[in-house]
Amino acid sequence: MLKRVGTRLQAEEKSAWQNFCRSHNITEAAMLRMLIQQVSASLKPTEIPEPEEPKTEKITIRITGRDKYRIIKRAKMEGYSNRTRWVTSLVLSVLHREPVLNRDEITVLRESNRQIAAIGRNLNQLVRALHIDARATNRITRAEVKILGEQIEAHVSKVAELLDKNLNRWEGDNEYPG
Repeated sequence: MLKRVGTRLQAEEKSAWQNFCRSHNITEAAMLRMLIQQVSASLKPTEIPEPEEPKTEKITIRITGRDKYRIIKRAKMEGYSNRTRWVTSLVLSVLHREPVLNRDEITVLRESNRQIAAIGRNLNQLVRALHIDARATNRITRAEVKILGEQIEAHVSKVAELLDKNLNRWEGDNEYPG
């Protein structure tokens, strides 16, 4: 269940916020959500995405009913909300030669970033303990260090799997029989 966040702004603040979001071609809610995610995940704010050119052009293709069914089936299997988004992602991936992530993949990466931030905080605590008290090395057990290592390995594995799946998504049709 989604929760609502609100605040009251002076007229000048509201106007500046609207202009800022408009200039970056992003809704006020989407920009606020992005800022909250970055701050709450203890991440350094990243650059605000460049404004995207509005999608005004349309391309129509003709395919068989069987191929349409296969596209719908594959789009659902790969986590796309509809066939248009899947076809658009396919085209953009091929044109730009870079990953195009669906919502589930973005969710996995966000969770991964949160986990890495938590691991970073744990490492900072270990380093602080070592700087404060040289005897702290006796209190830091191999098991604790091993747990951190396992968390990092799990993160790397999860991200590698996601990127591999994404990069290979458009190659061949062997996994998706019609």
